[in-house]
Amino acid sequence: VLQILELYRRIYEEYLAVPVIKGRKSELEKFAGGLYTTTVE
Repeated sequence: VLQILELYRRIYEEYLAVPVIKGRKSELEKFAGGLYTTTVE
C-alpha cells in the first residue's frame, strides 16, 4: 500500500504539478473495519 501511495504522489507532483500531502486518515475518516486508511490530498 505504501509503495502505491508513493507512486500516486509522484504522478501528482511530477506529471500533473499538483502538490500533495500523503498520510493516514484519522479514526473518524478511515474505512469501517479497516486498521487504517491512507490518502494523498
